[in-house]
Amino acid sequence: MRPYLAFGGRAVAFAVLYVLLDGLSFVHDFHGMAITPWNPNSGLAVAFLLHFGPRHWPIVGGAALIADLSIRDMPLELSVLGELAFSVLYGAASLILLRRGGERLALAHPRDMALFLFVVAAASLLVAASRAGLAVLLIPVDSAWVGGMVIRQWIGDMIGIALVTPLALLLLSRPRGGIRFTPTLAGQLAAMAAAAAIVFGWEATDEFKFFYLLFIPLVWGALTGGLPTALVLVLVAQLGMILATSMRAMNDDKVVALQFAMLTAVLTGSFLGATADARRRAELDARERLGDLARLGRIYSTNEIAAGLAHEIKQPMLAIVNYVGAAVRLLEQSPPNVAEALRLMRNTDTQVARADGIIRRMRDFVQKGENRIRCLDIAEIVQEAMDLMLPLTRRHGIAVEFRKEGALPPVVVDDIQILQVVVNLLSNSITAIAEAGGPAGTISVAARLAGRSSVEVAVSDSGPGLPEDVADSLFQPFMTTRPEGVGIGLSISKAIVEAHDGRLWYDRAASGAGATFRFTLPADDGDDEV
Repeated sequence: MRPYLAFGGRAVAFAVLYVLLDGLSFVHDFHGMAITPWNPNSGLAVAFLLHFGPRHWPIVGGAALIADLSIRDMPLELSVLGELAFSVLYGAASLILLRRGGERLALAHPRDMALFLFVVAAASLLVAASRAGLAVLLIPVDSAWVGGMVIRQWIGDMIGIALVTPLALLLLSRPRGGIRFTPTLAGQLAAMAAAAAIVFGWEATDEFKFFYLLFIPLVWGALTGGLPTALVLVLVAQLGMILATSMRAMNDDKVVALQFAMLTAVLTGSFLGATADARRRAELDARERLGDLARLGRIYSTNEIAAGLAHEIKQPMLAIVNYVGAAVRLLEQSPPNVAEALRLMRNTDTQVARADGIIRRMRDFVQKGENRIRCLDIAEIVQEAMDLMLPLTRRHGIAVEFRKEGALPPVVVDDIQILQVVVNLLSNSITAIAEAGGPAGTISVAARLAGRSSVEVAVSDSGPGLPEDVADSLFQPFMTTRPEGVGIGLSISKAIVEAHDGRLWYDRAASGAGATFRFTLPADDGDDEV
């Protein structure tokens, strides 16, 4: 019983909304033939069929017939046959789109948008031709009107479908249609409203010669907010068109010219918005792939410092064993020395915390996690990297110093990714010094302000340096000077820094006896959301 109630409720809600939209947009009909410049009800019908399935075409036909009989004064047979053709043709178009585009057509992609517009353009042309043909057969129609009837009906349906269908599908598939009201969106809406007032509201622009003004906020919104924002802005322009056609006396040629102009705006916004959404998704996918590659690099770095880490953990574990053994012996004495045994047991807490801290740092470093761009102190990231590499530097007797030149602003970064960059650079320096042998080496890390909007970090070592031929290809993937190396550390680090709008390079001028790498990161300007 419940499915039938849901079906009935869906049908009633659609019919009410369809009739409402048809009534609101019924202005400036063509020679009394009930053909209007904009048909948002057609867009609602196609969205209904795409979302709930083409099998619902009888509901669409019934709602269209109710709207025809209650709003238009047309012969019954023309209404019945015309709305039958309307529902069947758009039902067939929906079936084609769903079979070609999948169960849920993703219009936020230029390819899917092109397929959608091509199919509905063909279907709406057939609808317009069938209605014009039925009118010629069933009622007296001036033959000179037939071409105008087809064009007006076709463009009116195309405008309504190209705008309302994607917007309705977004509202049905995402909360609020994926639209977030922000100050930027408010500015774009205000700009579109002002442009529409200039184009449609002033008598001085009666020929709509300033129509191009509508494209300024439209392009702005499509590139920044994607398809949802573009459609909302076009909707504002469409409302201006409806007001203009309802309040002004326009001849048919002017209405058709206005229809073509609005159709151009709808198509421009649709393709620009879909392209912006596709680019944004591609950037997110690339960032995700970079994150996966970076995680592999972190795992490789973890393997390199595993020996030192084992030694580092071994010390607290041996201390724990010694404390527990001593405490047991104290308790086995006669009489047992409980107070001293408890003191020794409490000392194990410190050693357990020490081992836990080492393991936790390694776990946080290796695990994938989510991108978390925040404002952070670069000194904290560098210090964490130095702590992480402490087992290796102790093992090889390398001294590491960090120098912070003056007060530095926070940097806008993902801390785990930038931590990986510093670890990679420190790891390379440690390896270079260790393989060179000789006296104990040193690594120097310095952070300073670079210009007004960047912080620069430099990692220098006292190793043998790099040959000129190697320096030219350092950042190429799989380029390595070590037999056991995989050659992805520097290339990953460079990709991470560039993804943060920074730069990583090898400083030849500063590299005397050793090697110096520098990278920059954007500083917080106080306006970033974190």
